[in-house]
Amino acid sequence: MATGSVDHTIKIWRLADGVCLKTLIGHGRGVWCLRFVTDILLLSGSYDCNIKVWNLQKGRCIRTLLSHEGPVWALVCRHNIFTSASQDHTAKVWDVSRSRLLHTLTGHTAAVFAVDMSDSGALVITGSADRSVRLWSAGSGEQKKVIWASQSTSIMAVSYSRGYFACSYGSTVSLYQLHHDRPTVHIHTYQEHKKRVETLELLVRGTHPLEGTLITAGQDGVLKCWGLNT
Repeated sequence: MATGSVDHTIKIWRLADGVCLKTLIGHGRGVWCLRFVTDILLLSGSYDCNIKVWNLQKGRCIRTLLSHEGPVWALVCRHNIFTSASQDHTAKVWDVSRSRLLHTLTGHTAAVFAVDMSDSGALVITGSADRSVRLWSAGSGEQKKVIWASQSTSIMAVSYSRGYFACSYGSTVSLYQLHHDRPTVHIHTYQEHKKRVETLELLVRGTHPLEGTLITAGQDGVLKCWGLNT
């Protein structure tokens, strides 16, 4: 397991006994997001606006990616592609193996706090302080859809699974079904959290009928597990 902290460091832990194996030092500000690419390669995004690629065997940074002009709030990785989301109103699609920027996703008018990708890596989904969720082609960088999910506050988290996505804004979580040739369909709203929902994860196991699990966690200190079919 990897954890990032406001103390600027990343720590690598062995889950079996809780031992800290390595402390990675290199970021100049707090570390907000982490994603494993492989067992050896780790991505990190920081308030210092940088993304770093770490080799865990060597315990050092092997690449620093300089492109964002604001804090990096979220990362997601699929196969050899990853996407970063930033305070600078953009998301960026990268090739991990070449440490190369492929596309800058522009269209949001405020900070992009959340990002996810489809299992194949072909679709990117972003959530922003501009109250919208947007869908993009990872291959071309083209914006495909805009969903105005919130009427009043920032989208803090998004999670995509098998043609569905969940997003959070304030203490509310909404579930949607995507259609390529039809408007997006709102499926359900979950409103049992007392404070802002900071993160969530959607897992759709079946679509006819809809079956799966949604996990949400909020500033109220509560983690909730929802059955999509109930």
